[in-house]
Amino acid sequence: MEWSSAAFGEHIVDSLDTLHECLTCKLHVMLDDIPPTEVSQAENLDRELIRKSVALDSIYEQAAFEIRLGRLNGEVVFTY
Repeated sequence: MEWSSAAFGEHIVDSLDTLHECLTCKLHVMLDDIPPTEVSQAENLDRELIRKSVALDSIYEQAAFEIRLGRLNGEVVFTY
């Protein structure tokens, strides 16, 4: 089982990599006369970046919960 707290850093790095790709592609679109395929790639990266950004919020919440849960004593959790 993969814990979100362990994979949270990987998700951040992946999102930042997508952001870098998106900015690079947009810069090429603005500075050069490029084919329409590059423009559609930039639009796809926009959608992917939005999806990853929204997902980071829920991944962060789950990772924070797992970290807090890991700090609790098991006796406290199971006494209720």
